[in-house]
Amino acid sequence: MATITVAVGDPPYGAERVYTALRFALVAIHDGHHVNLFVFEDAVGALKRGQKPPEMPLPSGDRMPNCEALVRAGMAEGMKVKACGVCSA
Repeated sequence: MATITVAVGDPPYGAERVYTALRFALVAIHDGHHVNLFVFEDAVGALKRGQKPPEMPLPSGDRMPNCEALVRAGMAEGMKVKACGVCSA
């Protein structure tokens, strides 16, 4: 079992980078790893409460999930989350 730290700085809905990082984190947790998530720059928006993500279609035909819900799911499974204080202000 390893400890994995994922750091992201891109906006949550501008591309799929935050979504991909959160999926990676959730899979790692389910594989028995400890996961830390550090968000900075525009990625702090992924932690915002009450998100209403745009209707961004994914290649699979699904819609972009709510990053807040994915972060909460990770936290419920033990993921530790930290955000840059300067970026959060």
